[in-house]
Amino acid sequence: EGALAALADILPSLSDRHGVRAWGFDRRTRPLPDELRLKPVPTALAPVGDATAIGAAMENAVSELGRARAGALVVLSDGVANQGIDPVAVARRLALPVYTIGVGSDSIRLDAAVARIQVNRTAFLGDDVPLAVTVHNQGLSGGAVDLEVVDVTRPGREEPVTKQSIVWAPDGAEQQVRFKFRPTSVGQHFYEVRVPVRPDEFTAINNRRMFALDVREEKNKVLVIAGAADWDLSFLARALAADSSLSVTTMVRLGTGWRSLGRPSQPVSFTPGSAELGPYVLVVLAGLDAHDLPATSWEALSGWTRRGGGLLVFGGGAGTGIKRLAGTPIAGILPIDPATPQINGESSMPVALTSAGRRHPATQVVENDIENDALWTDLPPLATASSDPSLHGNAEVLVSGPGDYPVMVVGRAGAGKVLVVPAHGFWRWAFRPPGAEDRRDFHERLWIGAARWLTSPELASRLSVEPGRAVFERGAAIDFTARLS
Repeated sequence: EGALAALADILPSLSDRHGVRAWGFDRRTRPLPDELRLKPVPTALAPVGDATAIGAAMENAVSELGRARAGALVVLSDGVANQGIDPVAVARRLALPVYTIGVGSDSIRLDAAVARIQVNRTAFLGDDVPLAVTVHNQGLSGGAVDLEVVDVTRPGREEPVTKQSIVWAPDGAEQQVRFKFRPTSVGQHFYEVRVPVRPDEFTAINNRRMFALDVREEKNKVLVIAGAADWDLSFLARALAADSSLSVTTMVRLGTGWRSLGRPSQPVSFTPGSAELGPYVLVVLAGLDAHDLPATSWEALSGWTRRGGGLLVFGGGAGTGIKRLAGTPIAGILPIDPATPQINGESSMPVALTSAGRRHPATQVVENDIENDALWTDLPPLATASSDPSLHGNAEVLVSGPGDYPVMVVGRAGAGKVLVVPAHGFWRWAFRPPGAEDRRDFHERLWIGAARWLTSPELASRLSVEPGRAVFERGAAIDFTARLS
């Protein structure tokens, strides 16, 4: 009733001067008719359930309206947000004015919430699984509580995994709790993180959150082949090593021989063929020239990719970049034609996500779309010495520079996936600007996510469907990408 009264009070004056669109929300967001009448009460304003997702409602409203058309947001609420992302964080990222009108009771409603979970999608039998859980509270500051992780894979046979006691931070402040646990069996597992429900708590719906974990017996093997040691290679190797699901071998060209990075050894001969590539699920090529490997190795790489391997290709440092791969057998499977770029002087290049990149798993550093867009904003520029590369037919540009220069491009080669990056200087993305706490681990999460997409198996079908994430909350919109080849 308070919200209706406030809406009736402000709607006439707003409508006289501005175009107004309205939405009702609880756990979901529902548009109201353009010709809004408050009597009888519109169905979209009737609350359903005991969850309020203010942050998601703000996101959905701006998304439906379009950022270019949205001039401001007016939020009528009692201020209790007990599901989804923090509305204050959303307001900071929307880059438009947000006005709030308080309605209802001003008394504090007690509430505990499991806000977010950060965990690898894949784990291995016998290895510890790192888990980061973000929680927050209202009215419980200073109190102690046990945060518990439970295996809920088998209905009716829940198994406690681990728990940790915490002291609640000040009201509304997020706090991160880190766990480690060790799976005891292989297969797809589902876990819940839980905070005990108090009898006087406002709602229990946000006291638990689920995540999925694929437990395997062996790690995925990754082979990195680099033409030289540089900063991009060092930071990439560090990022991939941070993923406990990957076992990484790095071979670096030294003069006429090769050396395994991180292992003291004499230079050796290195001519990978089909048999040597067989155990690997991902091969990374960084700054290679056509003459670095024999023709038989290039042919083996092409065939290995077409049979289902994941291939990540970096153009490397200054010089001719990806053009150095022109004429090799893998040139035909790359989404960029390496023979076409024009070679110019070295230039700095700011980057941005494309519309395809906003929905692609390889560039989805965090699950929330608005948060992901914000992380990709104002990154340190990259460098390139080439321009005007031609794209092959199935190429998708995920990240671009000025003049639509393709910075990250994906494509398909038979049953395999390919990601090409014709630029360098990515190591700068590993450093967080002062105050940018949300950009922590951006570089690491980007390349781990790209590796996971490249190594995820494809269905033996012309139709493939990729969900945006492994677990969705009840009532949440399910996003997915479907491709017909």
